[in-house]
Amino acid sequence: MDGTTTSVTIPPASVAMNPAYDSDWMRALHRFVSDATRSGHTVLVTVDHTSYTPAETGQLLGLSRSTIQRGIADGTINATKTGSRYRVSEAEIARLRATRRAEVAEMFAHDF
Repeated sequence: MDGTTTSVTIPPASVAMNPAYDSDWMRALHRFVSDATRSGHTVLVTVDHTSYTPAETGQLLGLSRSTIQRGIADGTINATKTGSRYRVSEAEIARLRATRRAEVAEMFAHDF
């Protein structure tokens, strides 16, 4: 902790569902926070929201949640299953936006 911004990243896959579970990520986070505060630094904890629920994905794309869920089920939308829930990455949302723009442009190409 030398005055520069330092961070620790904890991927969701490393976090156990049981909050009492003592694991490597918990020890790493505790060590990071302890070292920072002992050095007089303020610790800011944030969430990197890089994936979205089907409902959030639908809102971002102007589609219904059920349309997104059908796309996940038929494989046209790539999603990660975490527990019993699906999450769609920002990169996949960007891909879907680009695909959708291309489809709309193709539909109206004859008008120009």
